[in-house]
Amino acid sequence: MSDNIDVIFKNSSVRAGLTDKDHNVIIRSAYAPEPTKKQLSDAALGPVYLSDNKTLLQSVETDAGHFYRCEDNGELIRLNEQLSDTGDYLLEESAVLNEAARLEETKKRTAEQNRLFDGISESLRPQLNKLEEILNNLPDDEPGFRRQMKYAGVLGAFVKRYSNLLLLSSSDVKTDSFELYLCINESFTYLRLLDVSCYADIQQGIELPVSYELLMYGLFESVIESALTFLPAVLVTLRNDENGLVLYIEAANEDAAVDESFFEAAKSAGFELTTEKDDGCFFVTLKTDRGGDKL
Repeated sequence: MSDNIDVIFKNSSVRAGLTDKDHNVIIRSAYAPEPTKKQLSDAALGPVYLSDNKTLLQSVETDAGHFYRCEDNGELIRLNEQLSDTGDYLLEESAVLNEAARLEETKKRTAEQNRLFDGISESLRPQLNKLEEILNNLPDDEPGFRRQMKYAGVLGAFVKRYSNLLLLSSSDVKTDSFELYLCINESFTYLRLLDVSCYADIQQGIELPVSYELLMYGLFESVIESALTFLPAVLVTLRNDENGLVLYIEAANEDAAVDESFFEAAKSAGFELTTEKDDGCFFVTLKTDRGGDKL
């Protein structure tokens, strides 16, 4: 099971893990430590430091247990210790100002990292809860176990890629549509393990606001998760020309759906979102008349 979990969280930028309600670690990222039950229990009441006295452990309750993450505060602690050890030197005004500026910058970075982490955790809470539910209820038989772990892989791929997009969105930059292709292609990697026939035709070279890619990848995931129990095939295309930008998704399951929240999100972003069912398939079209250099 650990191999599958490592795959799910491979290259994750978040040092985090999931526990059950009794604070037993169920899954953790490759770079995250494994705190003791007592440390996890204490963290549920408030942030605590691990035995190295520099790793801050924080925990958030979920439906089935807790989601924890570890933050390396070694640099901030080092700066505080340096301030204490060099008190005589800091009597000079220039040294005081320089050190205060460095400390303030470190605090700002820490505050920004905390804000980003909280935003990522909240945005991905549905997928994290589903992951936890799957891993807490794995079948005893090997075929059932393998299939559930493949479901977990699909969710894990989305968690990883969506987190990366959220981090990019904090810098207010545009990215090439190839980034969206990489996201969808990684999801396809795990869908193919479930015998889903996958095809993506993503036009490259389109400079997209990261907010657009978050909307598109989230919309794709909403369709996939609604149809995951039976999904023979899925098709995704993205085109941009003088007539506008169009994302098209086709899922071979008439019972697939899109979460209602996406209709309002699409409208707020200047898109028109439509869905249709026909001949056993579910079709989604996300389009805007802003194309070419107007994006």
